[in-house]
Amino acid sequence: MPEKRQIILTDLAFHTRTGQPTASFAKAEEKAVKASKPGRIYGHLPKPDPKDIDRKNHTIKFQINLPPDLMEQIKRGEIELVMPKEGLPIYAGKDTEDFLKGMNRKERRRYLHKHPTRTWSPGEKE
Repeated sequence: MPEKRQIILTDLAFHTRTGQPTASFAKAEEKAVKASKPGRIYGHLPKPDPKDIDRKNHTIKFQINLPPDLMEQIKRGEIELVMPKEGLPIYAGKDTEDFLKGMNRKERRRYLHKHPTRTWSPGEKE
């Protein structure tokens, strides 16, 4: 049996703009190999379930939707996803940083208050 190919996860970046999710992992992989650079795949996060938000420990669980062809290869045992031992860094995308920098303090507060599932306050009661 051939050895599993490993995909080493390097980071997650969250963006404000909604782009097209990666439809085909094979095309993304081919593009990365041709460019001799690490590849990227894009997807949408489902709205978090309130029970997945742990306000006490300041954590949130979320599931990333992977392209269907990648999921099939993982199920068949051809590919495995590998996460660094130190953990997976999560960043705000450049567009998210620009979006927040463009708001003044009052607008940011109002925006986060309108969308309570996007953040939580350390002093907030459960």
